[in-house]
Amino acid sequence: MATDDRAILVGIARYRDSDSFPTLDGPLNDIERVRDWLTDPQGAAVPGGNVVTLTTPQELLALPGTGWPESTVWSPNAWSFSQEFNRIAFDDKGEPLRRKSRLYLYFSGHGFSLSEDGYPSAALFSADNYGSIHSNLAGSVYAAAIKRAGLFSEVVLIMDCCRDVFGNFTYNPPSFNRVENSAAENTKVYALYAAPRRGKSQERELPGSNGKVVGLMTDAFLRALEDAPSDVAGCVAGQVLTRVMTYNWANWYPVNPLPPAPRSVPPDQGDIYFKSRRALNAVTFTSTTALVPGSSLYLRSDLWNAIATVGPSSLIWRDTAYSWQQEIALSPSADGGQQFTLILPTGDHTLLVGTGTHSFDPGVNNAIAL
Repeated sequence: MATDDRAILVGIARYRDSDSFPTLDGPLNDIERVRDWLTDPQGAAVPGGNVVTLTTPQELLALPGTGWPESTVWSPNAWSFSQEFNRIAFDDKGEPLRRKSRLYLYFSGHGFSLSEDGYPSAALFSADNYGSIHSNLAGSVYAAAIKRAGLFSEVVLIMDCCRDVFGNFTYNPPSFNRVENSAAENTKVYALYAAPRRGKSQERELPGSNGKVVGLMTDAFLRALEDAPSDVAGCVAGQVLTRVMTYNWANWYPVNPLPPAPRSVPPDQGDIYFKSRRALNAVTFTSTTALVPGSSLYLRSDLWNAIATVGPSSLIWRDTAYSWQQEIALSPSADGGQQFTLILPTGDHTLLVGTGTHSFDPGVNNAIAL
């Protein structure tokens, strides 16, 4: 379980200015689906107490008979998000906690991008917007600030909102100062946007959504976690996830006109990995003698070809197409040799070790003697 991972989920279905921001049906349903995935032990495995949800309150979902009272609190808004973020990122003295874990930031509602943006970014309009009074939850700005300050090791930013372009707004900055930490270089950020610049996000009822309206990008993200090929640790690399969504978009959502596929921004270096939602199997391989450091192992299946380089205490596996890399521990076996465990889908696999060839199905055999 990702015991120290955190998540803030924001879903805005109703806005104060309903003329400029029509009521949405999908955000609250999407929040429920994303939370279920995050807290599922077979999903992201984030403890339920570490997931904060900021959603349109029930009292704002039904229209009042005589108009909204002046005392109405329109939320979620920039202030409520800032308070929740600061609570998990800073201690009670306002000092950074700098967690060596992952932060998930999810936003669903009406959104925009700025006309001067030279880099993919977006913000969610706050629920309290009306007329010329404007505020926003700038997801992209927060992700960049988190990286700059080294507040988390990894950030997953998912913005299921439109990216209409405006030049007369500004992104609301985080409330903490622009400190830069030496860990910033190693912080990984994976950002996923529902639409390209100037594009519209889409929501609709889908087959399998139990009669509920959902966001297409959120649906595609969760669906890709089931369809994307996993690596030898049972994980899906962010760049693989993006490719699966892009490739299948027209088949998954065959509407006319076809909405644009989501856009993603990978980390500056390396990748971010998600636990696959496929049914997978743990397979332990045991050798009676120690594997030779520097030698190679080859694993083949219908999904990919992978190669491992033997190290003193681990195997460095990578897809031959360089789409993922994983380090798998080598441990002593009972008979004085070594063993390692891979997480693999059911189906035909072949492992080549030296001159030996081992064919197996992980769904049938979970212990292989080398």
